[in-house]
Amino acid sequence: GYLSGDFNMDGQVNTTDKDEYWTNNVGHGMQTSGDTSLFTCGDVITDIDGNTYNTVQIGDQCWMAENLKTTTYQNGTSIPNVIGANDWGFLTTGAYVWYDNDISWKDLYGGLYNWYAVDDANGLCPTGWHVPTNDEWTALTDFIGGLGQPHGNELKSCRQVNSSLGGGCNTTDHPRWNEHNTHYGTDVYGFSGLPGSFRGYGANFGYVGEYCYWWSSTEWSETPSYDAWIRDLLYSSGYVYVCGAEKNRGYSVRCLRDENTPTIPNVETGSVFNLTPYSANVEGEITDMGGSDVTQHGHCWSVTQNPTTDDFKTELGAATVTGTFTSNLTGLDPETTYYVKAYATNSSGTAYGSEEYFETQP
Repeated sequence: GYLSGDFNMDGQVNTTDKDEYWTNNVGHGMQTSGDTSLFTCGDVITDIDGNTYNTVQIGDQCWMAENLKTTTYQNGTSIPNVIGANDWGFLTTGAYVWYDNDISWKDLYGGLYNWYAVDDANGLCPTGWHVPTNDEWTALTDFIGGLGQPHGNELKSCRQVNSSLGGGCNTTDHPRWNEHNTHYGTDVYGFSGLPGSFRGYGANFGYVGEYCYWWSSTEWSETPSYDAWIRDLLYSSGYVYVCGAEKNRGYSVRCLRDENTPTIPNVETGSVFNLTPYSANVEGEITDMGGSDVTQHGHCWSVTQNPTTDDFKTELGAATVTGTFTSNLTGLDPETTYYVKAYATNSSGTAYGSEEYFETQP
């Protein structure tokens, strides 16, 4: 015979058996579940307001691939929306606006923030992210080959009026760059820079579609009239520009992933084998430590789906490197279906592998 739950009769009970079961028994409710909370650059992230952002790995850095659009600091404090021209120009505290004071631009180009919002101790970017320093912006342009042409175009979104790339890049719909005969975005690295323009000292806004300006978190101390470092791209140029700007201007913000940000581990549940009426062995593997040592790992199981470490579990102790492990599940009842997951815990929390199931022997 074959093991109970071994639907493809290969001598083991594992995820391929669930595939076999679903192929031949659709609708029987044997769904699987697993944790996907381990962040990998390229995943979508969410800010405190619920806005979502694509992310992209460029060299050793993980960047948000969209402009920030939060109205709330990381700690839950609201960022003032200062519309009045006279009020905006004299601010020395954090504030934001939408382009042209019109919220319909929010999801297209993000918000425009003064530098005081960038520097606010409440935190402008989502947890685990920060506004890049001047040196971190330099690391980005060093990686792509420098500030000269065509590297500015390589950081631009390809969305542009009459883009020579055609297809979805050739569009008049916002967000996009204005037309230019020579310079067009190629988005080589997935940074997808878009021209959110700027707000000046008072009521004046730049022309959307022509410019994008991004703050750094670094003050420019050499010249008193220029207070912080920025980066900017122009529709009519292939350069990346490095300069300084007054802190009370409104510019876009890109967030950068914190270095060595701890995350939960990544763990996989393996095969179930050596089934008896009262015991079973289960394999597992820690594939990523999550930036800190694993303090406990093993398997958890239950007679109901979605077991956690609050249920029955093995405790195999700490782990300092990735690798495979095996648990011996004991004290089981005969002819009973169990659900099992591998788990691993570090300082950031507990991660679970996919759910497997098996039935003990008579």
